[in-house]
Amino acid sequence: MVAQLRQHIAKVAPVRHTSGRLAMEHPALERWVQGWPRGGISTVEGAMGVGRLGIVLPAMATRTQRGESVAVVVVVGWLHPPGLVGVVLERLLVVRPGT
Repeated sequence: MVAQLRQHIAKVAPVRHTSGRLAMEHPALERWVQGWPRGGISTVEGAMGVGRLGIVLPAMATRTQRGESVAVVVVVGWLHPPGLVGVVLERLLVVRPGT
């Protein structure tokens, strides 16, 4: 499934391969993690209600406002894209894999 997702993302939102990391838009957290990997996949795990979305939402908003595409795989819980403040929905790919 991951290979299929990578192929689909490469087709709809090709990545320019560059090195480095992307700002997380969370200064305190950034000191620990040093940003999101550029052109990579990151996993944010945790139980429902612990704030996983709050970690990624600022970076999603910034990236999509710059015209970049963002893909999110929702495996636990739900995601309501119209409620993602600041995210340009036309630049967002939401994947909800089945069981």
